[in-house]
Amino acid sequence: MGETLVGTAGWSDRSLVAAGWYPRGVSTPEQRLRHYASQFSFVEVNSTFYGMPEERTTQAWADRTPDTFTFNVKAHGLFTLHSTKTVMLPPDVRPADTHRVQKWDLPDDVVADLWDRFVHALKPVQDKLGLLLFQFPPWFRPAPQS
Repeated sequence: MGETLVGTAGWSDRSLVAAGWYPRGVSTPEQRLRHYASQFSFVEVNSTFYGMPEERTTQAWADRTPDTFTFNVKAHGLFTLHSTKTVMLPPDVRPADTHRVQKWDLPDDVVADLWDRFVHALKPVQDKLGLLLFQFPPWFRPAPQS
């Protein structure tokens, strides 16, 4: 039989923090991740859906968790056909004339570059990466053209 990993969707979710699950004094992102990883073997990272991760951030995740810990990382919303706030993109590729953007609004080479940046940013957790989760919008239905 396969291994079962148990965890939640995020270690800093407002409802988890508000529930009083973290012990008194565990209040910083570092303390929360260290405590979370001492209780669970797995986490789904949702923040990467909203903003492009940075390598220094994922390095901190790797450093704060045991070698056996697993991260399932959500692909950035731009890659899953969601409308994305331009402020959530790296400054050098943000369109100046719009508040939100979709994948097809950007040149193919920019999208390819963003994928490269996304993958590169995950290098520090590569050995702890379980899977990439692609959350497509409700209008994206299973079909040959999809």
